[in-house]
Amino acid sequence: TNRTQRSTFDTSAASLMQDGMEQSRSALLARWDDYKEGNYYPDYNDSNNTWKLRKGDEGILQGRFTRTITISEVCRDLGKSGIQVECPEGALDSQSKKITIKVSWKEVNKDKESQATLLVYKQK
Repeated sequence: TNRTQRSTFDTSAASLMQDGMEQSRSALLARWDDYKEGNYYPDYNDSNNTWKLRKGDEGILQGRFTRTITISEVCRDLGKSGIQVECPEGALDSQSKKITIKVSWKEVNKDKESQATLLVYKQK
């Protein structure tokens, strides 16, 4: 029973992470300049069937999970074929942003967390 419950929690967390990643990527590509570094949550706009990101925390999802969506700037080391480096070490890459999704929950009195990162590139 415990194994089944853990599997259900892991599956739900993965689904929330994937949904958040897809919604964030879609919103970011649609309005690139609107999203600076910070934490956001997705909001669906019924009038034009698009996702938008709002500044702040999302709150509890499905009665158990919290999801944090963080957008970060990307810097590159211009001397090493443009590899990604921590900002502000390299030059800011205005065509790239990083989306990090973290989903957290409590399971049998233990804190659990799952995280994924996506590098998004805006074509000119």
